[in-house]
Order: sequence, then structure tokens, then C-alpha cells
Amino acid sequence: MSAGWVAGSVRSRLLARRRVGREGVRSIAGASSPAEAIELLARTPYGHDVDATMSAADARHAIARTALWHLRILAGWLTPQGADTVRTLAGWFEIANIEAHLAGLSGSPDGMRFELGALGVVWSRVRAATSPDEVRAILVSSSWGDPGGESAPEMAVGLRLSWARRLYEGVPVAAEWAAGYAAITVAAELAAFHRTLTGPASSQAVRVLGGGWKDAGWSEPVEVAARLPGTARWVLDGIEDWTQLWLAEGAWRRRVEDDALRLVARSGTGPDVVVGAAALLLVDAWLARAALEAAAWGDVGREVLDASV
Repeated sequence: MSAGWVAGSVRSRLLARRRVGREGVRSIAGASSPAEAIELLARTPYGHDVDATMSAADARHAIARTALWHLRILAGWLTPQGADTVRTLAGWFEIANIEAHLAGLSGSPDGMRFELGALGVVWSRVRAATSPDEVRAILVSSSWGDPGGESAPEMAVGLRLSWARRLYEGVPVAAEWAAGYAAITVAAELAAFHRTLTGPASSQAVRVLGGGWKDAGWSEPVEVAARLPGTARWVLDGIEDWTQLWLAEGAWRRRVEDDALRLVARSGTGPDVVVGAAALLLVDAWLARAALEAAAWGDVGREVLDASV
């Protein structure tokens, strides 16, 4: 085991402690107002970027920014191969930046960007693109591949499936996370538009899920699940109606968190420890953001959060 992996594993375990955890999330969600929830968040590791005087929107972005900062620190301790693994796991942040840029190109409010540093794949080029077709061309020439269209919705689906494919092929220990995520993305298209994916986006999904799901058409979740490989079928377990798809998203995050905790708890050093720590940081940031939303919605928000964590 190289010195880079050893140092990265040690750092990974230290960074994995910089979470609020499920109990902390529930405490934040139990705040009497978003302002109180933000004050609580500012006292946690998210205080690196969260300020008690922030608006809820700024605090949500700051939570993600803190997680990204931790991933950038982690990548800096690793070998080039290890840094590439973290870069793949951090793909969500680049997707968010690309979507914000596309929104800006269309004249819509484009939101805040993340400073990716060395964790970016194409962002330094995309940020200078002046049209959606230029963005698509940049993606095609990169490891992201063809997102399958030039409209923002088409690229959003294509990027998510591309991220699942990159994770599936490049991070073996995360293969079932990638398959579950791809299954949810495909299912969301079925649920929202009653259609099966075609073109490059479909090709990305097939590389992760095989082609059986394409024969399901517009079906009930149980029929779609039956056509998925075992690596992905689990994410739709118990989903009887498409209105319950949000529960599958919660199941996916629970699975990632549970697996990641086991990876970090193992003795020794190496890639699996790094993957587990990075995944824990990402899931915790999502939960912290969800807790802030739940505080705004009161009892209803807390019930929804409890069902998804």
C-alpha cells in the first residue's frame, strides 16, 4: 500500500467524523424555525461555511460547499488514482454547476456555483461556453460523454446517468450505489413522462443496468424492478406506486450510508476506506440540507424526513 493511500485513509477517517449524523439531523429538523436551524448548523462542522445570519438558500449552498471542501482536502492527500476516485464521487457538484450555467444561458436564474478546483472534470471549460450546444460538445469530448440533448432537462438526465456509469465503472466498491441511482433516474423518467429513455442517455443506462428495463415500457414499479439486475432491483423494493418514488431515494441514501460506515470501520488502509469516508460526507450534507428544509415545514417536514433517513 502506497504512502498516499495510507495518508489518505488516515485523513479519511478523521474527516468522516466531521458529520452531524442522523441524530444531529433530527435535532436540526426539530428547530422551531429555519433561523434556529441555521444557528444550530453553524455550531456543527458545517460552520466552516454556514453563518448563523445566512438565509436558508445560502445555508443550503454553504452546507454543500463544506462537504466539497472536505473532499478537496481528502483528494489532496491521495495518489493521482485516489484523487480520481474522489473526483468521480464528487460528480454531483459539477452537475450542479453545469445545470446552473445552462440556466443562465437560457435567461433563467442560474443559482450559485461551487469552486471545484482539481475535482472538476470539464467545469473550467464549460463555464466559458456561450451556448448549450457548446456545453454538449465539451461534455462529449470528456469522460462525461454525450448527455443526449441540448435542452437543460435532457442534459440533466444524461449527466445523472453518466455519473452513475462513471461510478459503476470506475469505483467497483460503489457499483451497487451506481446501479441503484441509475434505476431511480430511469424510473423517474417513467413516472414523470410515461416514457422510456432513448439515445445516448439510454446507452449510458444500459452500461449500468443492462437492457431489460427498456422492455418494461410504462409499467408499475414492481414490473420495472423485475427487469432490473439484482445490483439495482433493491432500490425499488416495496415501491408499489410511482408516487412513492421519493421513498426509493431515501432507501438509496440509507444504503449508501450504511455501506460507507462499514467501509470506514474496516481495519487497514486503502481505496475502500477513502470511498466510504467520501460517501459519508456527501450523504451527511444531503441530510443536513434536508433537515433545514424540514425545520421550515414543521411537523410535516419532520415526518417526511423521518421516512427518508
